[in-house]
Amino acid sequence: MGDYLMLENGSGRRRIPCSAAVLLMGVIVIICVASTCVAYAETDNVFAFNSATREIELNSSAEHGEQIIPVNQSFVTKDNKLLRLTMIGLNNTNKFDFISALLNNYMYSNENGGDAPLKIIDESFVDAEKWDSGTKDLYNPDYAPYYYGYDSLHCWAASCANIIWMSGWNDRLIDPRSGSAFSSEDKIFEYYNMNFTDRGNDADRAIDWLFMGEYFASGSAPHPSVNDKTAGGLMKEFVSTLAQKQYDLVKNPEGIESMLKVSAEDRSVFVLNIGDVGSELTHAMHAVTGAGLITDPDATEIKDKYKAIILIDSDNDSTPTDEEWAEKDRIMAKYEGLEPFSDQAQAVDRELIAYKESRKEIRPNSYTIYRLNYSTDSKGTPYWEIVGYNEKEPYAIYGMNELMCPEEQLITECTETEGTKDVNENVDLTLDELFTTSNTKSTPDPYLYDAQTAKKYTFESGKPVNLNYFLANRSNVILDKEYAGGNVVTVDWKVTSDDNGRTVAEGFSTRPFDIHYGTETGEMLFLNKTQTGYTEWKPGKYTVKVIFNKDRNVTEAYYKNNFEREVHFTVTKKTNPMKVSGKTVKLSAKKLKKRSLSVSRKKAISLSKSRGTVTYSRTSVKVRNKKEKYVKSARYTKKITVNKRKGTITVKKGVKKGKYIVYVKVRADGDNDYKSRTKTVKVRITVR
Repeated sequence: MGDYLMLENGSGRRRIPCSAAVLLMGVIVIICVASTCVAYAETDNVFAFNSATREIELNSSAEHGEQIIPVNQSFVTKDNKLLRLTMIGLNNTNKFDFISALLNNYMYSNENGGDAPLKIIDESFVDAEKWDSGTKDLYNPDYAPYYYGYDSLHCWAASCANIIWMSGWNDRLIDPRSGSAFSSEDKIFEYYNMNFTDRGNDADRAIDWLFMGEYFASGSAPHPSVNDKTAGGLMKEFVSTLAQKQYDLVKNPEGIESMLKVSAEDRSVFVLNIGDVGSELTHAMHAVTGAGLITDPDATEIKDKYKAIILIDSDNDSTPTDEEWAEKDRIMAKYEGLEPFSDQAQAVDRELIAYKESRKEIRPNSYTIYRLNYSTDSKGTPYWEIVGYNEKEPYAIYGMNELMCPEEQLITECTETEGTKDVNENVDLTLDELFTTSNTKSTPDPYLYDAQTAKKYTFESGKPVNLNYFLANRSNVILDKEYAGGNVVTVDWKVTSDDNGRTVAEGFSTRPFDIHYGTETGEMLFLNKTQTGYTEWKPGKYTVKVIFNKDRNVTEAYYKNNFEREVHFTVTKKTNPMKVSGKTVKLSAKKLKKRSLSVSRKKAISLSKSRGTVTYSRTSVKVRNKKEKYVKSARYTKKITVNKRKGTITVKKGVKKGKYIVYVKVRADGDNDYKSRTKTVKVRITVR
């Protein structure tokens, strides 16, 4: 009888046979790592691995709907590498089986299919699936009068449903159809399907709609894809906007570390926006749920730390079978000859929707593990590549939307207690989008404003750093000088250094606003402007914090918007002011027959205003031929040298009469305030 490593799952203790060597390594790892560490072993789990498709049928004994738990556990891969699994989406029963599948099949190295995704299927997993992930089943008004039942573009809704279920918010959201909490993520997804047309949308806005009952695009108007404007608002007093945070992983790749917020005390869930890399990394096309990360605890660099990501995708198990298409077509045939919206047509609607929902609920539930690769595009912009997500082109993570899990303190802090819910009596102000920019003017109408182009995250010291914000009115009350509650709004702001927390600038802006319902106006805050120019902040990372209407000078309505918002930006060193150019030098051919000749830097190169140590290097030499054209010459490149420190040019003995161009690269290293700068100049040498 061999040695065994004991693990616990929801149904009790289990033992795993281990080889002596692997067991010893596992024991060492357990001693060195504070939390539980699992060593690789041949387990007695009853799951099937398809090596061709890299799919695992987990067949765990877990039931769907059990309490979701945070997992933060080290494990040893099949090729004996210590990694760490941090995720949410498992429960006490299927956790053991999921990790066992990793032990047996996850490879750290890139060999033997290490870069191929690993898909794990189990009915207990959280995974809202579409009816159709393609474009074959788009809504056609000539057939079904109802909008819902069509979900090929509802990836955002499926992801919202997943994180609401995994986070535990579903226990507090009452399904109006049943009068009790939603019974599954599929039911939450179905509720979105019922109330939104089949269009792409933003997850953060969709969550606000479900909680607060309002869905605004850029704060300016109810989104046209919402069918029933009254259906949302299942937890009206809770301001879900405050419980969410967005991360731009193209501008700030290190933001991925937020997905490690998985513990009993600090938990969040994430919707990820992904898409092909393209030419400029500007457009995400698909939403998925981020269940967790696999990290290397020994790595020191960000590019080495994050090894893999676990995704829940509404598309990967959602292709209807031929039999399902046939049944769907059979039901739709009943529309023929019926008047749209008649009782008979609506009866067919209900039958069709019920059939689709029943098939969606029995689709496989799966979590897929993809390698992460820290890469850069053609312009040097960094991004996280989801290796193997798309066979034709690389896919990147563009951004993440975080939803904090329910805690009593969070609910208390984010619950509106002062405002009225009557949008016809009080102004409802919101500080909508805000971003740093070098622009000095804002267009009042956001629909005429290209925010993506205006956004800027890095600024050179001494250049303008401005904050553009949009103030919106979501009520039916006109905010103008006639409004009894006043229309003078104050915006307070403060800029602090991330390095030491010190305040480098602060101020406020007070002005009257005339804002009608469904509109918003853009304004600028000038953060480093002075009477004579712009303040030169030291290079580093900074945070600007903004709060508007802090003292409720303008009576607000329902939304709790007098909270602090923040934007991060970076200040870089100033451009090195070095000015440099090459001169023309004349040398004697007669003297060169006897000895080498040197030309000082001052006679050959004009240099001024450089900051930092200056160095010189010859890159190439050209000589003018009989056709009076300059061509590169390897021979003369060796005969003309440049001193690295002094910049002295030496023409060696034996160089004949002629005209030469010496290309000299001049580099100023910069200092604490100025960047380095390099410029190549042409020094013309005439030997006569």
